Amino acid sequence: MKSHFFNGYYCLVDTINEDTLYSAINTDKSNHLVIAYTSGKSSADITVFGKVVTNTGVMPQPFRISNNSEHAQSNVHLTRISQNDSFVAVWDEATDENEKSIFIRYFSLDANGALHSQQVPQKISDSAGINVAPRVIPNTASGLFFVTWFSILNQSIQMQYLSFDEAADTFKDASYITELEGTVDAAFFADDLNLHTSARLNLCLTQAENSDIIAVNIDDHSVGFFECYCSNNKIIQTNLLEYQTTAIKKFATAYDSFNKKLKIVYTLEYTDGGETEVSYSDVYGDSITYFPRKKMMPKVGTDRLELNLSNHKTSFPAIQPFTCTTDISDIRFIIAWKTDADGICFNEFNSDFIPLTVESNINSAGVNASAPSIAVTDNQKGVVFGAAGIESNALYQSGVLMAIETLSANSISK
Repeated sequence: MKSHFFNGYYCLVDTINEDTLYSAINTDKSNHLVIAYTSGKSSADITVFGKVVTNTGVMPQPFRISNNSEHAQSNVHLTRISQNDSFVAVWDEATDENEKSIFIRYFSLDANGALHSQQVPQKISDSAGINVAPRVIPNTASGLFFVTWFSILNQSIQMQYLSFDEAADTFKDASYITELEGTVDAAFFADDLNLHTSARLNLCLTQAENSDIIAVNIDDHSVGFFECYCSNNKIIQTNLLEYQTTAIKKFATAYDSFNKKLKIVYTLEYTDGGETEVSYSDVYGDSITYFPRKKMMPKVGTDRLELNLSNHKTSFPAIQPFTCTTDISDIRFIIAWKTDADGICFNEFNSDFIPLTVESNINSAGVNASAPSIAVTDNQKGVVFGAAGIESNALYQSGVLMAIETLSANSISK
């Protein structure tokens, strides 16, 4: 379905509080944009909110993702559901002074983008102590939801498959809570872990050939790929491979379903050699041929391609696949990244990481642009990000902004 946003810049959220973007999606059926962000005056009173921008550009009032306004919340993450206008949110919430728990909630929009129904939030983590930084992805083959999070007490990544019972309006266990069978970077296990703001650490979920792929930092030069699927209430795991390169920082992943390849985009950690060390990097992309349920040899990033054409001090890359509407076998990608002083850049690429358009730049007045999120409809591409200003205009504190452009001509149905 086509969207009808006006091309250009939007300010989506700007309050007297610190407003921080965490996640953005567009619904699968009607292409309404949904963002998730936090807002609060201090870390003790941060609350997770959602906001809808309808496919015609109407912006209803924000809504609370959590019902509890007394507990500090963070690390909110959204995922859309195939063939309808529903979506799921997960987040961590401080349920008492020494405990954080993981919550999940199901939302539905009507055809006009109005919030139609919302399930009561459910706590899904069962271990004591600090549980943070959840991620969620739907598995379209099984109809289940795959959720991961970090248990600080257990020093592990925990995960579970859940089903959603629409009649009972509740999530139900489809698997036992399971720990990832692999070693990951020890820096993950900090009480204040925040994957959105970390310049180096990430965990990405990608669906590939009916399985769910976890990509996560193993150490400062490797990203591990782990394959998971649910069978008889158990999570079956395969340690697929390690992607290795020097001093890897932030990364993001996607899947090319036609060519059967995992995609990774990332930045490296370099210094400029001056009196004050400044970390910087270009944005790189690489492809990994995927063999389901087969352990593969490590891949060294010698074939990586440089993706950015300018603004070479970059960080926080993001990638979103979409299908060329004139050829369903032609998988395209929108890739966006933050720059040190010039806001957000993004471009459209084919499956070989060849740029298809001129690189776009959104100048955020050089003031602390945040990690971008990407949404793609049948005719438009949007990049959502946080900043303290846009062009020469300052915001109250920090807000959530969006840039909309039309997809390149050969990606749109005639």
